[in-house]
Amino acid sequence: MKGARWAMGAAAGLLGSALATGWVVREGLPELSLAAQLVATISSLATGAVAGSVGLAMVLGHWYLTVPKLEIRYLVRLNRVTVAAMLASLATLAGACLVFSESLRNGQPPLFGPWGLFYLGTRLAVGLALPLVFAAMAASSLRFHNTRSATGILYASTVLVLIGTAVSVFLQDSYRVPL
Repeated sequence: MKGARWAMGAAAGLLGSALATGWVVREGLPELSLAAQLVATISSLATGAVAGSVGLAMVLGHWYLTVPKLEIRYLVRLNRVTVAAMLASLATLAGACLVFSESLRNGQPPLFGPWGLFYLGTRLAVGLALPLVFAAMAASSLRFHNTRSATGILYASTVLVLIGTAVSVFLQDSYRVPL
């Protein structure tokens, strides 16, 4: 029963987030087709999930500093959720680049030109690839029940994700596509 209530709450939260994000995308990018708005909504949700899950994992990691007897499985699970969010964000970023490839090519500067690739590369490397490596490092630390190291790694990962998210916002403002 408890698991079912948790699942219902999570589903309601996800649905509410999806509807709110879809509304914001529709209002902010009215020139997009319905399919493009759906891709943009999913991309925005994935980016938010990465920032939220990494930040939450870092905060939870700090709880282990004050409550050392806390079961480690919670942080392990949240680290896995973070990895899943990062992979989903990576997939939606690739999908957005495919769906919006023509408008991204025609943007100023073109996304697939030198300056655009610099920003996209920063988004990928700093906002997703390095945090994925850091998540693996945190998982390794957690296998040895070293929550202090994992918390420090998650802190650094949070900073990287926030930089990547800032670049994502810049790209969205520049190209009118959530990347």
